[in-house]
Amino acid sequence: MAKHFAPAKGFQNNRKVAVITVALALTVAILLISGIGRAISDNILMPLFGSAPPAVTPMPDDRTNGRITLPRLDVYLLQLGSHTDAAPAAAEAKTIAQRGGAGYVLNQDSYRVIAAGYLTQAEAQSVADKQTDKEFSPSVYMLSSGSISFKLQCSKEQLDILLEACDYYPALVKDLMEESVLLDSCEITASQVRINYTYRLTAVEEIIAGLESLPYSPDEELIPRLLTVYRNARLQLNNISIKNSKEGLDFFSDIKYNYIEMIIAYRDMIENLS
Repeated sequence: MAKHFAPAKGFQNNRKVAVITVALALTVAILLISGIGRAISDNILMPLFGSAPPAVTPMPDDRTNGRITLPRLDVYLLQLGSHTDAAPAAAEAKTIAQRGGAGYVLNQDSYRVIAAGYLTQAEAQSVADKQTDKEFSPSVYMLSSGSISFKLQCSKEQLDILLEACDYYPALVKDLMEESVLLDSCEITASQVRINYTYRLTAVEEIIAGLESLPYSPDEELIPRLLTVYRNARLQLNNISIKNSKEGLDFFSDIKYNYIEMIIAYRDMIENLS
């Protein structure tokens, strides 16, 4: 009679384990194909058995370390009078404005009555020396804004906007002063000046739009102060643009008064930021 041998107990156990393992593998494979399987795999299987962490792609960071500088602006003002009281200074300023000068009263140590501004001391002194009217006491008063620099971290685009804003304003003031001298000497007409101011107004509008697009924290001062001086400049340029209908000495006076206001605004901004 043939003998029948029962399988060893250990062999039966191994076979059961193998079957269970295969079943589990098939179940995991099916689950992984489905959305549920992926969720279980991500949240149960992988945390239990471990796996390599997924590769993390860093977010692009285009920030750069930069430095911006508000340049020094030195001007030489033709002063025709200096008073300890505001009233006589205002009266003298009115007389000067009627003659085509700025008629600007600068409260700096005393009430200084300013007729015009120049980029060099020699030019300002030359004009002062030609003043023969005994009613006035011509002299040259130097006004300096000083300069200030900032380190900052921002994108290349943001840095470019700030660099342009910092450089354009003092350059604009210098252009206005030089153009005023040309107008006084009849080398340029009032109509040409109005057109030039209109073009500059467009440039200032673009800079304002750029500054307004920049993010800044409530405790940050640079951008708000730049916006303030540029918005004031917009008003000054608009006053002299093609919208201005004044002629003769009134127009000459307005030009000088406006650029002196712009100079003072720039000086004050740098002092406040320092």
